[in-house]
Amino acid sequence: MNKVLKWCVLVSIFNLAAIGLSPAKANEFGYLEAQVTQVSQSDVTADTGYGIELSIPLSEKWYLIGSNIQSELISDIGVEMDFTNWYLGAGRHWTISPTSTLYLQLSAETQKLAADIGRTDRRGASFELGNHYRVNDNWVLTAYGRYSDINIASMNDRSDEFYFGARLSYQFKPNLEIGFGYESGDFSRTELGLRFRF
Repeated sequence: MNKVLKWCVLVSIFNLAAIGLSPAKANEFGYLEAQVTQVSQSDVTADTGYGIELSIPLSEKWYLIGSNIQSELISDIGVEMDFTNWYLGAGRHWTISPTSTLYLQLSAETQKLAADIGRTDRRGASFELGNHYRVNDNWVLTAYGRYSDINIASMNDRSDEFYFGARLSYQFKPNLEIGFGYESGDFSRTELGLRFRF
């Protein structure tokens, strides 16, 4: 399946999902989250890193989202690298049942790997489709898939990757929750986050 076909499939899912679905409440996508995270790849080990994520509702249907992750990686030959990941995007969400909210978002993404021997920059775009499922008044389960089309500047090459992730959150106050998440892909990520909703 080539890249154009993959994007066509994802855009088709977006359009089909928009038909007949009502918007979710805007404040479900208004939050600030601080994260402790670990980023890993097949040939590197990861030190503990940190991240922050901000989601701002624009209306009952639309929101903006941005994130930054900082971590240190050590390759299998002992090279220490600083990993930085930024993304900024916009999304739309719908309530599909009293306990389930579907969302789709498109983001611009930048990844940087910096070491004493050089630096690699990766830039591109990602398309994410996910669902928040409220198990009960306190527990929320989120599952998503993301397609990223990334340009590796230093190698004059492109790569596309599919990522899959899940997050389990516990809401212990009306506007506070703690969550544990895992994402699998080219760079796998484990995170523990404290989220303040507004």
